[in-house]
Amino acid sequence: MTSEPNLLAAIQRQLHDLNKSEAKVANAILNAPEEATRSSIAALAAMAGVSEPSVNRFCKRFDATGFPDFKLQLARSLASGVRYVSRAVEFSDDIDTFPAKLFDNAISALMTAKEELPLKAIAQAVDQIAQARRVYFFGLGTSAAVARD
Repeated sequence: MTSEPNLLAAIQRQLHDLNKSEAKVANAILNAPEEATRSSIAALAAMAGVSEPSVNRFCKRFDATGFPDFKLQLARSLASGVRYVSRAVEFSDDIDTFPAKLFDNAISALMTAKEELPLKAIAQAVDQIAQARRVYFFGLGTSAAVARD
């Protein structure tokens, strides 16, 4: 079983280290994770445009014993409520899709941070800021107004 608390986040993190076939499988899963949990290995291979052995190798790369075990890990990741959404905003997006992608990406980033940031580290940072004699805020561009507030 993968040591990552969120399999989708692990796949996204390793995306650039995957070979061409593995990247195709990863993108198919990231684009439709719920469908991947319900798919057969043949269906996922067809969705990704790769062979069934390529899907099996991909699963083993993420510490699964095979495709059924991988689907179980993926389902657990989805059930945890943390869904890594990788939906890039594209020029061709319509007025309904554009804001949906922006909000999905922001929510996903916050949920991933919530799951992965250790509370002890946050508490230590808060204590250090509270005890500091001065705290400086910097902002560039539109974030300058936020830093001033």
